[in-house]
Amino acid sequence: MEEKVIYAGLLHDIGKLVMRAEGFNKNHSATGVEYLERFNNELLKDKDILDCIKYHHAQYLKNANIENNHIAYIVYEADNIASGIDRRQEKDIENEHVELKSKWEKFDKSLCLSSVFNKIKNETDYVYKLRDLEDASPNNPVNDEQLKAPKERYQNLKIWIDKNISGIKNPNSLLQLLEATMSFVPSSTNTTQVADISLYDHSKLTSAIAVCMYQYFEENNITDYKERCFNNNKSSMDKYREENYFRLISFDMSGIQNFIYTIASKNALKSLRARSFYLEFLMEHIQDELLEALNLSRANILYSGGGHSYLLLPNTDKTSDVLKKVQISVNDWFISNFSTELYLAYADVECSSNDLMNSQSKFKELSKKLSKSKLQRYTNEQLERIFTLDKDFDNTRECGICKKSGNLLEDIDEDKNVCEFCQSLINLGGYLVKDKNFAIVVSDEKEKYSIGLPTLSDNQKYFKIIPDKKGLIAESNKRYYAINDFSSGDYYATNIWMGDYCSFKGEGKEKEAYSFKDYAKASAGIKRLGVFRADVDNLGSTFTKGFGEYSTISRYATLSRMLNMFYKRYINSLCESKKLAIVYSGGDDVFVVGAWNDVLKFAKELREAFSKYSCKKLTLSAGVGFFTYSYPISKMAELTGKLEDFAKGNNDNSKDSIALFGENKTRKGKEIKAEQFVFTWEEFDKILELQKYIEDRCYFDENEKEDNKIFFSTALIYRLMTLINSTEEIGLARFAYTLARMEKDCQAYKEIKSKLYETYQNENERKKLLTALNLIVYKNRK
Repeated sequence: MEEKVIYAGLLHDIGKLVMRAEGFNKNHSATGVEYLERFNNELLKDKDILDCIKYHHAQYLKNANIENNHIAYIVYEADNIASGIDRRQEKDIENEHVELKSKWEKFDKSLCLSSVFNKIKNETDYVYKLRDLEDASPNNPVNDEQLKAPKERYQNLKIWIDKNISGIKNPNSLLQLLEATMSFVPSSTNTTQVADISLYDHSKLTSAIAVCMYQYFEENNITDYKERCFNNNKSSMDKYREENYFRLISFDMSGIQNFIYTIASKNALKSLRARSFYLEFLMEHIQDELLEALNLSRANILYSGGGHSYLLLPNTDKTSDVLKKVQISVNDWFISNFSTELYLAYADVECSSNDLMNSQSKFKELSKKLSKSKLQRYTNEQLERIFTLDKDFDNTRECGICKKSGNLLEDIDEDKNVCEFCQSLINLGGYLVKDKNFAIVVSDEKEKYSIGLPTLSDNQKYFKIIPDKKGLIAESNKRYYAINDFSSGDYYATNIWMGDYCSFKGEGKEKEAYSFKDYAKASAGIKRLGVFRADVDNLGSTFTKGFGEYSTISRYATLSRMLNMFYKRYINSLCESKKLAIVYSGGDDVFVVGAWNDVLKFAKELREAFSKYSCKKLTLSAGVGFFTYSYPISKMAELTGKLEDFAKGNNDNSKDSIALFGENKTRKGKEIKAEQFVFTWEEFDKILELQKYIEDRCYFDENEKEDNKIFFSTALIYRLMTLINSTEEIGLARFAYTLARMEKDCQAYKEIKSKLYETYQNENERKKLLTALNLIVYKNRK
């Protein structure tokens, strides 16, 4: 019955999309039932599921001839909770075809989905174009009151569903189909309501709430669902909505930075990408283990990314037992395989229906409990294991990548010194930079180079790569995953969105991903590897208090998914045509390497794209370091991370900044700290404009003279930079004298002289000029 509840929650509003595509002949409940009956899928035509769809509004449910223990009552109440419509006058006319003209006029079937970012800080009115998720470019919201959702686009979405819904065999595949088609479909077209929740997000949350309520009722022997969910007595309903049916759960994986970056290898980029993906996959796997043990679907995952996740679970004893088992089993496995490098913390808070409809305080409470959980990590048994030396320890050679002793592969060249785990990750990294024709399968069968995973079962779990997913038929005892690819039917895999862009050299079978050395060699001028790290500013406070009176769990779930979509899906399109590789992108955290000039271009474009995507409500701060390709990756990550911290401390700590450079120099054995160049993004834009202004009027190689431009030698640039840094009172005169000695035979000289002299006199502009000149030197050094 649990599976029926899940399906009913996911499908209860499917009639809305069908009506908008085909026309308004009946209410959307009846339309949804008739639509599902067209297909040859007995599961979707199950009478209990169809009754839930038919009766999920009060005006139909009150006259329904069903038993008091019918799950339709649960789906009805879950729909109310997910919508928060208990506070609205129009709660019983959610259907889009009603008799009274005055009510009819409140609905607009061509209404576009509003952006969830509208309710953060100051209110705005941005909307999305109606489309599916096949397009990999960002669907940026626009401030256009005239934008409409045409019937033809609804028809295209319905065609996609028509082709795939017959092959649905489990709730997760249905969830994936709805995500692909309904992510930009408004749940409600009632013009008197806030239409910023998609039909996908609403259906997903309704399903999650419904199955939590069902399991709570089952464990507590509650069989009169009508009394609990459809009671005309307001005081009784208020009481039930204060009962804690739910648990809001948060997981957080610690140690990610050290695990990813503490490597040294010729295969550094492959290892980095594989390690970051492995950690991302670990969280997905742990969640799936938990959901499988509780007979739940992925609809109960509110957010997952960056080693952090939120789930909505039933408030039952079974949930408590499984959660304890997850934390102990996973951390036992971490200790056995990675010592104390990785740790999984979790916290949970009990929630009522009313809490979910105004969840701001619950997220704050959950955040505090999670912080406390991180300080009290291990059980006594686990601590004893940690402080006991491994009796099997020997003095064998270290792995050349992870630097751990023992377990080196015998069939790998002796000079490589690679352990089985790291070699498996190298193999995985090779697939991650190729075309995504592979699938990942999780099973209890260990094969060569399969990678271990924690489990809640008695059997060890492993994941391995299946090179060609075409024609793959899923086995019921295994789980399958794909990268950036929706699938359903006989071959079904859970799609994992992933920022996976990288540059290639060669073609066909000779095609090979760039290495760090390749990226450095591809740079303009100075051959340096650019390293970019960034994350979203003040995201925690946005989640705890950003929505104000609109703080519902629907909005938090939608915001989380939209951020994930940008940093795991759309970010790939921003990298196109650039010499870059995404090492990691998820949640709100980004790590990119590449040719330094392309990294700077990407930084600017990412910030602009994110500003548009978030309706200018959220900002990000970034650090960009330039390094030789052989510099230790852990130090690159550390120094660029410090630059990111400098950026977050800029602008009176309002952040929204970028910090540049940062590789420390060594002279005569003494390390000299590099000067940090920290700017707001608006200032950085002016730097790039100033750089372009100079480049448009100057040439920098005396053997490549350009007409109507003046020669700007490297020596002259260094002289000007020295004078900009000078604190002498005579500095201005010397700067003017240096400019006067430049070529004077064209208009470009007058413009450059005037621009540089004017900029020098403004103390706030000098550092911008210094940075622009630095970039010009880097770009033109041989």
